Amino acid sequence: MGSTRRRGTGIPVSRVLIAALVGASIPVIYGLVLREGGTSSVVVNFYYLPIVVAAFYFGDLGGMFVAVLCALCAGPWVDKDIAHAVLQPPADILVRTAFFYGVAVLVSRLSAQLQKQAAQSSALLIISQAISSSLRLEVVLHTVAQRAVQLLEMRGCSIRLVDDSGTELVPAMTYGLSDAYRTKGPVKIDASEVDRQVLAGEMVAIRDVRTDNRFQYQQEAAEEGLVSSLSAPLPGKSGALGVIRVYSDYPRRFSPREEELLATFAAQAAMAIENARLYERIEQNYFETVRALSRAIEAKDPVTLGHSERVTEIAVRMADQLSLPTEQRQIIRFGGILHDIGKIGLGEGAMMSSVGVAAGHDVLLRLHPLIGNSILEPVEFLRPALEMVRYHHERFDGQGYPEGLAGEEIPLLARLLSVANVYDHLTAGAEGAPAFAPEDALGELRRQAGTRFDPAMVEVLAAVIKRLPVRSLS
Repeated sequence: MGSTRRRGTGIPVSRVLIAALVGASIPVIYGLVLREGGTSSVVVNFYYLPIVVAAFYFGDLGGMFVAVLCALCAGPWVDKDIAHAVLQPPADILVRTAFFYGVAVLVSRLSAQLQKQAAQSSALLIISQAISSSLRLEVVLHTVAQRAVQLLEMRGCSIRLVDDSGTELVPAMTYGLSDAYRTKGPVKIDASEVDRQVLAGEMVAIRDVRTDNRFQYQQEAAEEGLVSSLSAPLPGKSGALGVIRVYSDYPRRFSPREEELLATFAAQAAMAIENARLYERIEQNYFETVRALSRAIEAKDPVTLGHSERVTEIAVRMADQLSLPTEQRQIIRFGGILHDIGKIGLGEGAMMSSVGVAAGHDVLLRLHPLIGNSILEPVEFLRPALEMVRYHHERFDGQGYPEGLAGEEIPLLARLLSVANVYDHLTAGAEGAPAFAPEDALGELRRQAGTRFDPAMVEVLAAVIKRLPVRSLS
């Protein structure tokens, strides 16, 4: 209740109003009881109303406080004439107080249970929405791990996946655990009895991971402050995909409801993993298809064969250097491999007609970015890469083509691709033109930084080259 708050207090207005109504109702009921003949009147049962409301909204303490207050107000009076009031028998007072108190506790606990179940349902809805709205596996797994910790009231959560060899569980996501614990060492399936049990389809609860020999890293768990754990398999179509494990920092016995909830989280995580893997396979198939198209175009001139693949590799490494998001790295893969697709209608030898740093003057050559844009535009999944294809021949000083954009008017990924493209042309060489050494090619790019190239992108390439062997980029 209560998203509206009083300015400057941070207290939900609705809860303040409820507290005020509860407080005001008690003297009203007290007056009705006296008017109708004291506690012998049925009106005395009205006291249950503020008790129930207080317990529902304010929990155990609020409910018990109002229960005691109502018991005192119900009081010793059995006659509406206070001057001649007769005390109730002590047993009656105690029984009524006990009933009031019991109702308060019962309603409070039921309210807490309802709120907990509502929170669990909300968390599952959030996870389902994350699965349906995002293909980024790390986003979904983070949501799963976070909600598992919050709803089960745990210290931390880890999700590990079986590697390609089937011998090790590799970390996919952790929440609430330190980097030191996350990187404590490899989790070999043969060395971890608990993980073998879980991967066989069991849910395993451990009362104390610090002393249970089934747990592989007992000392590290003790240093992290972990005590109890609950582990569930991530169910896949052909066997368990991995393990989700939650940890508490105190000894704990897990209820069937908690086990059921973790199993539900595991199923959601497994669904996200399989969806992500399916998407990766589809995307890889798309990429292989467009790579085959690119190689077919480059085969017109054997000197250029592999150019687009090398440019893509350089561009992706530059994206890694810039720590660009996964989505942008995927755009770079498609934009890089297809950046010269517009040359499909040009004559043989056109692929290398832009060798060197000086821009060509051939009218048809200058049209190839626009032709490429037109070819790819109807393909919906390639539309994010259109800017790279269209603008990779723009110059930083505005003297490029096809639109004469300058500086940061040129999209970032197009500026990045321009540097990677020319670097490969220079280091690959051409018929009748010797290949540049990597350091010489970089020197040429730096010489034109600020005119043809974005200086920042040139230095990103320099950092990439510095970290790699001389010809590893080609």
